[in-house]
Amino acid sequence: MTQSRIHPVNTSIDHLPEHKQEQLRRVVEIIREETEVEMIILFGSYAAGTWVEEPGPDPRTFEYQSDFDIYVLVEDKKVARKGSLWARVENRLRRQVPTPVGLLVDAIAAFDSYIREGRYFYTDIRTLGILLYDSEKFALAEPRELSPEQRLVLATEDFEYWFDSANGFLLNTQFAIDRADYINAVFQLHQATERLYSALLLTFTNYKPKLHDIEKLGNLAAGQAPELVPVFPIGTEEERRLFSLLRRAYIEARYDKKYRIERQELEWLLERVIALKGIVEDVCRARIAKYSGVR
Repeated sequence: MTQSRIHPVNTSIDHLPEHKQEQLRRVVEIIREETEVEMIILFGSYAAGTWVEEPGPDPRTFEYQSDFDIYVLVEDKKVARKGSLWARVENRLRRQVPTPVGLLVDAIAAFDSYIREGRYFYTDIRTLGILLYDSEKFALAEPRELSPEQRLVLATEDFEYWFDSANGFLLNTQFAIDRADYINAVFQLHQATERLYSALLLTFTNYKPKLHDIEKLGNLAAGQAPELVPVFPIGTEEERRLFSLLRRAYIEARYDKKYRIERQELEWLLERVIALKGIVEDVCRARIAKYSGVR
């Protein structure tokens, strides 16, 4: 496997345990078996050496495990948007790679435009990511680096908008609980959770994926702020069931007549989301202070 930094800082994945290196080799094989790609980049916690694995009650399982964050670049934007293809790839990765894999796919031209604009989620991938595979047909554009002052403006605007929006949904959640409107309450709570994760991701990276799956959003957010890991414990079957109720609420609380949730379940979930809110506020304000030079 080609192993070089896109930016010449490091040249290998030797900082990872051998079993993780072997899994990454399998990730590359699976992706390339399914379609032609130009580059495969490892970014996030495994690239930085800050991944987290919290053992569960069963030694064979984890209460939380950082994803491999994988960015795939292809030549044709139609291939990048081919949902059935990437769903098949994700299914194979889920079955054949023990570490969870978070997959992002873009066309080379789109990625180059993002880094020329200085969108720092992408410029950080460009400068810090580890190139696992390279067809060597393309050279990436040089990134436009935003100043700390520019990052401060973007991070402050994003944090204030999404955090305030989350607060509004939390108020709506409590109003609905007080009225015993539990189905509406859990949908409002899902929206608050989604917005808190969005606030953190945008503050830290200026990027938020277009999805409503709070498990995937939470994994991305925890990659930026490991303090989030214990917010939704999943060490027991009951904890996993309760989190699943919240995760499924985006669709099922609106469209499935059979979806049910009890007040006690809601109150447990609300307590966890309030804890999430406190952590998100703390870490985002610390990041904004970093941009502003406050110590």
